Amino acid sequence: MTARKMTAARKAKLFALDLLFPNRCGCCGTIIRWDALLCDQCADALENNAVCGWDMDDALFFRAEAAYYYADRARDGILELKRGGNGNFAEVIGIALAQRIKTRQTEFTADYIIPVPAKKSTIRERGYNQAALIAKEISRLTGIAVREDCLRRLESSSVQHTLDAKAREENAFGYQSCGKNLDGCRIILCDDVVTTGATARRCAALLQEQGAAAVMLLAGTITKRKEEAHGYRN
Repeated sequence: MTARKMTAARKAKLFALDLLFPNRCGCCGTIIRWDALLCDQCADALENNAVCGWDMDDALFFRAEAAYYYADRARDGILELKRGGNGNFAEVIGIALAQRIKTRQTEFTADYIIPVPAKKSTIRERGYNQAALIAKEISRLTGIAVREDCLRRLESSSVQHTLDAKAREENAFGYQSCGKNLDGCRIILCDDVVTTGATARRCAALLQEQGAAAVMLLAGTITKRKEEAHGYRN
């Protein structure tokens, strides 16, 4: 069972909240202990679904890392996040990716974590941007500040997972720069799912247009199709 890492005040708050709204597994929705994030079965399944890093055929990225393959329980966790209401899996991903950052600190020291933005209408409907939830958990564990003022998503853009590869590339132009000054900054770009990489490439290019010196991509999950295209490495 994966437990939260928290202060005494947060423990008290979550314990009280659990009395009214029982805590549920971030992947399967089963009722679990108030201080847990996943049930034992889902936690064990995720251990066998972990990813290392992958080579990007693109100079936009210093490196790319993902926590899990987008399959089985990890896929269930992402879909639970997209449905809204249960942010447990974002914490699970955040814990895993924060550890990746700590092991890479000698190679890459980040100034900011920037989540891939969501449309305002999506945030209103879901209650949050899942990439931002993941970024904030990473920030809590690493101390790296989160910025959500550098990228924006146009309301007219389509939902990426409903599109084919070519349409995803075109739709990625729905992400726009906010024109901030990131001169010399080293950025962690954070997203929940990487499929073709179109969104990540677009966002990385926009960050570099604003002056970012280097971008490292951290994703909660990555599809098997992406693995076949690029291959993973440690």
